[in-house]
Amino acid sequence: MGSEEIRKLKEVVMSIKDDTSQNTGETREILNTVTHLKDTVDTALQDLVALKREVSAIREQNKSFEERLDTLERKDRGKNAAGTTNKVLVINKMPSNTNEQQLAKPLPQKPESVPAPSQQPKSQVLYLLV
Repeated sequence: MGSEEIRKLKEVVMSIKDDTSQNTGETREILNTVTHLKDTVDTALQDLVALKREVSAIREQNKSFEERLDTLERKDRGKNAAGTTNKVLVINKMPSNTNEQQLAKPLPQKPESVPAPSQQPKSQVLYLLV
């Protein structure tokens, strides 16, 4: 084996050593990233479990409210059947061409400053039997 071959062999060995060192550093970075991702996933799973518990509690509360509402509605229907009067819901509907500025005007302080009926927006009243 000549000195030229030994020099080339040393260059190859040094190149392999450098590549190995670089790969080791990259491997460490990858392992750190994987560890960080694992921790993030673990935290997300814990958060998910906590959220599932909250959703379950809210569903139970909702179920309780629905049962309570059903009970109150049954009582109300029983009262109405017993002769109490029905409730009337009045909805005052403004026409669609009424602009918001007219609706946002402050109430007049003096009776003489009330606009004429033709200047006031017309409304429609709907009566609903509840």
